[in-house]
Amino acid sequence: MRLGRVSERAWPAVNALLLGRLRWKVLRKVRWKVLWLVLCTTLCQAPLATAGGRIDTVRTTAAAAVGVGTLSNKPSGHGGQPAGRFLGSGFVIAPGSRIVTSAHVVDQIESARERLVIFTGDGERVQARPALVLYRDVEHDLAVLRVSGEPLPALSLADGRHRPVGTAVAFSGYPAGMTTGAYPITHFGYISAIAPAAEPIRGGEKLTAAQIRALRDGFLIYQMDATVLPGHSGSAVIDVETGQVIGVIVGALTRRAAFSKKMELVGMSFAIPVTYLHSLLPDASP
Repeated sequence: MRLGRVSERAWPAVNALLLGRLRWKVLRKVRWKVLWLVLCTTLCQAPLATAGGRIDTVRTTAAAAVGVGTLSNKPSGHGGQPAGRFLGSGFVIAPGSRIVTSAHVVDQIESARERLVIFTGDGERVQARPALVLYRDVEHDLAVLRVSGEPLPALSLADGRHRPVGTAVAFSGYPAGMTTGAYPITHFGYISAIAPAAEPIRGGEKLTAAQIRALRDGFLIYQMDATVLPGHSGSAVIDVETGQVIGVIVGALTRRAAFSKKMELVGMSFAIPVTYLHSLLPDASP
């Protein structure tokens, strides 16, 4: 009888305890499900946001990419139109009438019969605009051109600070020229090093006095793990995260292919940091 009375008195407490534990288990399961749902949603949306950011970067960068070349007074034979020659790539900066490219690109003009122009357009429709050289910096391989007409879509320049190694970058240009039209190609890569600008040394060769001076007194440039072709010279290097210009492509390292006289790309490319472009532009923001 006593055990029965104790059990009857204990049942409410036992029921409350069991019900409390059951509620706690249910709440714990619901809480973990909610947390798992939030985590999965965040992880799934992060790549989409990154992809969306890359798409916006490509769209903006490609819209500001132009071809740099010449028009000759000599007809090309295609309806009496002047003969055009592609020299390299460039990009537009504010106020939409200035073009940045590499100095070695504009230095390829061979005769007075050739007029410096930029090529713009969309697809097969390509237009040529006369251009004038505003500023030129041979040491840092930079040139700024000016064009007339309606302002073009422009890119914004980042500040003069060097971006750290590992920064994701993108660049749009015309690596294969513009023989088929205005179809800019965008590549992605990373900054792999920030080192003095110097000519690479082949294995077993000794450093010359000029090379030693270049290593000692040379300015810093970006080395990038990215695919750069000759037509990319003058393209803007964009920080994928901010969408701003952080450098200008000047070239890529090549080597002579085995059993061939042709040169092949090694995979290392170079860009001039935007700080030197700020120094060239009198009205550029620091």
